[in-house]
Amino acid sequence: MTVELPIGSIATFELINPENNYRYECRWRWLDNDHHR
Repeated sequence: MTVELPIGSIATFELINPENNYRYECRWRWLDNDHHR
């Protein structure tokens, strides 16, 4: 799936664990929220 987020966010989710969707998804949420707000 395509997500419009900074490279840092994608790299973060990859470093955490691509298998744990819920984990990197949560990070994306707070990261994206911080950038948008």
